[in-house]
Amino acid sequence: MPEPSVNVTPLAELQREGVAAPSYALEWTSQAELLGYYIAKNRLTKYYQTDLLVEVLGDACFFGLEQEHLAEEIASLTARTQVPGKTFSEEAVKRELGWDEEAGDTFTPQEEKYRAQAEATAQKISDYSKQAAIDEILQSLAD
Repeated sequence: MPEPSVNVTPLAELQREGVAAPSYALEWTSQAELLGYYIAKNRLTKYYQTDLLVEVLGDACFFGLEQEHLAEEIASLTARTQVPGKTFSEEAVKRELGWDEEAGDTFTPQEEKYRAQAEATAQKISDYSKQAAIDEILQSLAD
């Protein structure tokens, strides 16, 4: 299972969309604003609270509390995503990387079946865990 990721999700979006709510990277949020955010009081955030604070303060050390270049970076990212770029098909990427499926770098049909089942199960676990955490957060706010 992957390590937990630390992201920001507005409470209204959690309430409205549950596990489908988008999350936003901490790097694109003002450090001064981020330090004032509510940290949900649930099992996972209690466990990872120190890690979260270390990540936020570490970013502040490297990028500066004021994040002087944040607005420029966001504008640059926005501009780059608005310009249609060259896209590649899966086959073109494999060719570019020299991935030779004929050389045996593939799953057998049975392995592919197991891999797909494992990915589906991992997604179910992730969705269940996220929903349980969201429910816990929303319940704590209602109390």
